[in-house]
Amino acid sequence: MAPTGVPTAPDVIIASARLHFCRPLECRDAAMHTLFNDESTMLPHLPLLCPMSAAAMRQRREQQRAGAESRRSLFLDIVLRSVGELVGTTGFTTFDSSSGRAEWGCIVAKRWQGSGICAESFAATVAFAASSLGTTVLTASTLDTNEPMRAFLTKRGMRQTGAHVVDGVRCLAFE
Repeated sequence: MAPTGVPTAPDVIIASARLHFCRPLECRDAAMHTLFNDESTMLPHLPLLCPMSAAAMRQRREQQRAGAESRRSLFLDIVLRSVGELVGTTGFTTFDSSSGRAEWGCIVAKRWQGSGICAESFAATVAFAASSLGTTVLTASTLDTNEPMRAFLTKRGMRQTGAHVVDGVRCLAFE
């Protein structure tokens, strides 16, 4: 993906060794739309989100911004610090400070898969959630066919706790 500009301090929520985790600002909406329509990234593991129309992406990004403002969710753009390139999105589809529960997720552009970005994202966002959001219970959900993510979550100590169906697709719950 094309560089979207190196983020500035107010934009950056979390920083790790090579990544900035940034607010979902409008300046990266087009790059995120491109990511969600990249079949090599999104299929076969996230067919519910691909392809995504411009209107649906606009709505998704507006919901992400509103969720962060209301402290109901927190999705962040993953930006490569060195060049300002958007390489994915990560964060929490939901979090509840009163119960300490948060549902984590991550999408990494195909070009960057296997480079440790998902692991770095997990470590940085989970630490942030524990220290800043009061998270004590981490959950995740993935398609039952998404073997790479199932292995990723298991390797990090999460265990499968159940299954559910989303838009006719079977997903597994982890905690």
